[in-house]
Amino acid sequence: MKRIVTLLLSLYISLCVFAQFQLPDQGPVYITSEVPRIDININPDTLDWIYDHPESDIEFHADFMFTSSEENETFEDIGFRLRGNTSRYSAKKSFKLSFNTFVEGGDFHGFEKMNLNGEHNDPSVCRARIGWDLARIWDLPGSRANHVQLYINGNYHGLYLNVEHIDEEFTGTYFDSKNGNLYKCLWPADLAWKGDNPESYKEEFSGRRAYDLKINEEIDDYTGLRDLIKAIDNTSPDQFYNELNKIFNVQEYLKFMALEVVLGHWDDYIYNKNNYYLYHNPISGRFEFLLYDLDNTMGIDWSGISWDSRNIYSWGADWEPRPLYDNIMSNPILRDQYSFYVEELTGIINSTSFVQYIEALHSTLLPYISNDPYYPLDYGFSTESFNNSFTESWGSHVKKGIIPYLSARASSALSQLENYNMYPVIKYPERNSPGAFSEFVVSVYVIDDQPDMTVELQYQINSGEVLTEQLYDDGLHNDGDAGDHIFGGSAPATGYAATISYNIAATDNIGQTSYVFADFQQFEILEGGDYALYINEFMADNETYLADQYGEYDDWIELWNGGSAAIDLDGMFLSDDAAEPDKYMLPDITLQPGDFILIWADKDEDQGDLHAGFKLSKDGEYIGLFDVEASGYALIDEIDFGEQETDISYGREQDGDDQWITFNSPTAGTSNNESSIEELSNNGISVWPVPANNILHVQINNLTEATLSITDIAGRKIQNINLNNSEATINITDFKPGVYFVYVEETKAYVRFIKY
Repeated sequence: MKRIVTLLLSLYISLCVFAQFQLPDQGPVYITSEVPRIDININPDTLDWIYDHPESDIEFHADFMFTSSEENETFEDIGFRLRGNTSRYSAKKSFKLSFNTFVEGGDFHGFEKMNLNGEHNDPSVCRARIGWDLARIWDLPGSRANHVQLYINGNYHGLYLNVEHIDEEFTGTYFDSKNGNLYKCLWPADLAWKGDNPESYKEEFSGRRAYDLKINEEIDDYTGLRDLIKAIDNTSPDQFYNELNKIFNVQEYLKFMALEVVLGHWDDYIYNKNNYYLYHNPISGRFEFLLYDLDNTMGIDWSGISWDSRNIYSWGADWEPRPLYDNIMSNPILRDQYSFYVEELTGIINSTSFVQYIEALHSTLLPYISNDPYYPLDYGFSTESFNNSFTESWGSHVKKGIIPYLSARASSALSQLENYNMYPVIKYPERNSPGAFSEFVVSVYVIDDQPDMTVELQYQINSGEVLTEQLYDDGLHNDGDAGDHIFGGSAPATGYAATISYNIAATDNIGQTSYVFADFQQFEILEGGDYALYINEFMADNETYLADQYGEYDDWIELWNGGSAAIDLDGMFLSDDAAEPDKYMLPDITLQPGDFILIWADKDEDQGDLHAGFKLSKDGEYIGLFDVEASGYALIDEIDFGEQETDISYGREQDGDDQWITFNSPTAGTSNNESSIEELSNNGISVWPVPANNILHVQINNLTEATLSITDIAGRKIQNINLNNSEATINITDFKPGVYFVYVEETKAYVRFIKY
């Protein structure tokens, strides 16, 4: 019989809106379908000096080349040095590459640093890689990693693990914020309370701080870290979760706990008070926990402990406190949720597909181990050691092969699991910023150990009666894909300015309820957003369909005035982030009834007023249209879209309609309802620039005389031109913004252009 906890759980989140972190794809630098080659060219005498001075962090000038089937790039003048702790004295050393030390603003595909790890004490050379990959499989924000061949001055230095560096670029990628405090936490970073003075947390050990600030070093502010540790250590048990979750993403940390315990990552916070990062995210106002240094895992041990069978509830240090782990284990609701995550993760590592992934990794890496000259030097590893390391122990410190370790850990963890029936996990709430005439739309991530949950939005208008709207995970209610644990729904527009108070509740099939906020949260709906202005069509992967005035094929967004009155766009906004509605201010243009306007989403505002400061993702994201600042950025229109195809647009089936469809023949700047002109071959007609503002240039090939007409999208003739040579310059200053066609009477051919 499963234990039933009778507590009512309130999950408090400090901000009313914050989104789940973004998990980027591997990209060309961390490609995993092959083993790229990295070449370092450095003065040989300098390289000798680096090897002779292993403690030095001096960066030396070097050149870098990256080669794969997709990339062949050179970066001159990088910074090159050793990295690591005990590995500095190994024969197979690890290296830090820096692209911005000697080149101001330098980066390689957006990365300022690169970590090349020798993994010298792991005969498989891939325990850390498997750990990082497992974090990504489980949707945790962990470093990307792949294996590379390293050559220095043309000499093969062996198979290396290339691990994404944790810095402001990392936090910007995963949390959309680069300016929060980032602390690298090394021994003895036990999160123990040292008093109210923030300076107390700057204590140094072995010449560096236990909590070493890596962003905003010049400000050197430890107040936020002090407040986090205070919430961990000095909160009463009945308020522990609510107070901690105000400042720390404890729900995500439960998954990190389970991952480290299952992997046997003992050189971490829980056991060794070592090797993790804390990032104070200014968007959410909360700290995020980040993994670090996963090589001592999956059977590697230096302490005589069987990590594959150590109890999952008393896994930490048993001779001194670990306040965060200890207090979580003492909280019945968090303990149950941790148990759920352990059980979920054991299912992954014990699956046939995960074992096959490990076996495939073994096969991929084998050719690069057999001739690695540094691989044998530290422990006498051989190709046989590598082959056996996946299934057998090795020497005194590798107590189990990777696959037997994972099997044993899964078996023991399942046997140790307590009976639990957890409260629903509810996190990552998002809401829009509705105007008085827009729906109030919410979404939230919810998961439970039982089926048949009920998730609902509870809200009040001006402190009135509490109303409810059910939220769904069916792919039809602004909730992403069906079955992805994201529940969404909406409440009707108020039609007037109002104060909205709301909460989101998840109730499981035995009546246990979790709330995403401890108390109802409030926001104001202001007058505004009452326009028949629509996001009507867009293209998120424009490669050949339509070029802008610079000849660039950029993403575009089409707006349409579906009302009976002109709309002044001045001061309105487009954004790809509901939490940041003012990303791009629309230009001072009046859109007449029935007119269209095209905005280039190219993140290049220097190219003109119709170029937005953001791009669209072909993998799917959000577009919002917002009213002027004085309205509180009241929402006018929005669309959440999924993965897009190249040169295929996505738009309303009829102009302004609720139904969205794909257009194999896009209708940029024209009606979605029907094509006014059936587009034929351009037949030698060229027009530029596109879009054009004042002057349009037209060139006709193979004709010295021609009769041209310019028509609008409705087929109305705007202007006739008699061409006496092959080129014409046409003044279009007085044309209204929109799409037009140049038509050649003699050849019956035409070409489209856009006036803005």
